[in-house]
Amino acid sequence: MSVPKGYKASINYEKTNRPIGALLLINLAEVIPGRGHVPKREIVSRLRGFEEIEEVIDVQASDFDLIVKARS
Repeated sequence: MSVPKGYKASINYEKTNRPIGALLLINLAEVIPGRGHVPKREIVSRLRGFEEIEEVIDVQASDFDLIVKARS
């Protein structure tokens, strides 16, 4: 017996109000002048709050800390 692991929607973005997609490579300083240290989890949480953000991936790379998939 086969059990589905999940489902994926195939979206035609040309027919939506957000046809342009982008991958953003973000290097975090995690320090805001006047506020001090900001934990990465707080930054990720705030990014996920934007409706344009589809996905936030935490990575350990030499030049960046996050990959953000956005659509606008």
